[in-house]
Amino acid sequence: MPLAIDRRKMIRFVQARLDRTERPRHRRNLELLLAHMEGEVVADIDALLRTLTPECEYRAYGAGPEFQPRGHAGVRRFYEERAAAGQLYLEYDMEHLVVDEDAVVTDGVMRMVMPARSMAQYGVADDGSFYLVVMRMAVVWPVAADGLFRGEETLSSLLSLEKLAPADVPEDLRR
Repeated sequence: MPLAIDRRKMIRFVQARLDRTERPRHRRNLELLLAHMEGEVVADIDALLRTLTPECEYRAYGAGPEFQPRGHAGVRRFYEERAAAGQLYLEYDMEHLVVDEDAVVTDGVMRMVMPARSMAQYGVADDGSFYLVVMRMAVVWPVAADGLFRGEETLSSLLSLEKLAPADVPEDLRR
C-alpha cells in the first residue's frame, strides 16, 4: 500500500491558528505563510515569490551553498531545481507555531519522499528507487517592513532515511 504523505497538513495547521488569531499583523503574517505554503504544495513558484521581498535570502544552517539562495532569481532557481529533482513531495507536521509582528516560527517533523537521483547529499546512489526522509525542522520566517518575508532560516536534523519498497511509493510519484 502506498505511503500516505499529507502535503496539505501544514496548511490546515496554519489555517487553524489563523482562525483563532485576532491581531491584524499576526493575521497578515499567517496569511502570508499560507500563501507561501500553497505555492510550495502546488509548485507555483510565482505565487511563492509574491510572498518574498526582492532581496530575500534563504539560510539553511549546516547546509551547502546550493540551499542558500538569494533574491527572487536565486529562489526561483532553487525551487525549480528542487521540483526537477523531485524534492517537493513533503509533509510538514508542525508541533509549534509562534507568530508576532516581525516573524513567524514553525517547528515540527518534515517527511519527504525523494527519488534516489536527488539524494547524493545523503550518500545515496541513483538506483531508480525512492526514499522516505524524516527530519526535525525549525523555520524562522522574518517579515520585512513591507509585510513580505525576507526569506527563510532553517535548522534541521535528519531523523531517519528509509528506502521505500516500490509498492510504498505514492501513486502520483510513480509516473
